[in-house]
Amino acid sequence: MNLENININEDIEIDDCTNKSIISEEQEDVSKASDVWKYFTKDINYKQNKKAKCNHCGITYTCTAGATTNLKKHIKSKHSSSEKMQEMSIKDILKAVPKWKYNNDEMLKCLVKWIIVNQHSFTIVEEPAFADLIYALQPDAKLISADTVKRKIMDLYESNINKVKESFKNITGKISFTIDIWTSPSAKSFLSLTAHYIDDDWKLNNVLVDFIQIFGKHMGENIMLGINKLLIQNKIMGITTDNASNNLTFVDALAKENNSFQKDNHFRCFAHVINLCVQDALKELDDKLSQVIVFIC
Repeated sequence: MNLENININEDIEIDDCTNKSIISEEQEDVSKASDVWKYFTKDINYKQNKKAKCNHCGITYTCTAGATTNLKKHIKSKHSSSEKMQEMSIKDILKAVPKWKYNNDEMLKCLVKWIIVNQHSFTIVEEPAFADLIYALQPDAKLISADTVKRKIMDLYESNINKVKESFKNITGKISFTIDIWTSPSAKSFLSLTAHYIDDDWKLNNVLVDFIQIFGKHMGENIMLGINKLLIQNKIMGITTDNASNNLTFVDALAKENNSFQKDNHFRCFAHVINLCVQDALKELDDKLSQVIVFIC
């Protein structure tokens, strides 16, 4: 090229399309490296329309000539807290998470509840294999003896029976009771005392209020103690029992002690009456049935 023919005052023309393409590509490279794309998603046709959607609120912006200034302004004005969260380091996040601290008292509460609900022996806490399990889960755990388990269960009972007493005070209606007797395989007799009442929301409630071990012929007195403990003598509507004779002793004692309770408020369990009748009938037929069995065999 002859340099003499070049006029330095003459404007040099550059292809406009080429210029724009170069600038656009440079800006696009810059925008890709920008932190703003942590918060925005480019449109599927971004190269043509330069649109991007906010990941937090869904608003769409146009990046004029690939610039992201308006996107940054949106994040700072609308989602500054989100931006700060993104900038938090892992160490900062771990500091913000509350640390868990082992609580042995809470563990013992759960342990006692587990023993009650699943009917485990109190001595299970003294078994070496059980202790190994607990210490494997939590080396800092401190177990208790079987005697302490028993004491905690009785404390829990007293706490809950006091709550039952308070709830009974607020009952506007009457309370009925059912009584049942159970004998363990070791020939120990126990009596359950269950209260039944309808609350102000017309919901039927059934609450086991006592589980009493019976000694000798003192069942009537034991039942009286269980009911008197609830302080609701004037709210008794009726008591349903089986047909055992010692239940009559209890009913007589209750009627004498509580003027609002009459013997007519005592109901014999009809299902138990039928059961007794069937058992007597089977006894009468026992000899004849034995003969039939022998004949068939």
